[in-house]
Amino acid sequence: MNAAQLAIEAVVVFKPGAAAGEDELRAHTAGFVTRFKIPSRFVAQAELPKNAVGKIMKREVRASLAWNYCSLRDSAA
Repeated sequence: MNAAQLAIEAVVVFKPGAAAGEDELRAHTAGFVTRFKIPSRFVAQAELPKNAVGKIMKREVRASLAWNYCSLRDSAA
């Protein structure tokens, strides 16, 4: 896989009562990172999976992103 095939994705957990669209999230992110690092897709989740110590379980997050992508791709076909 080359760099052109990689997509930057972000998992977002909103505070209770808060919401934002992809355009708003993209505009907010643009103030902090360079243009090529802005995520191409934002996925909202209720909470991030954490281990007993409280650290985010990144493998679980990546697995959920892969599952979301595959289910979206299959439903479009």
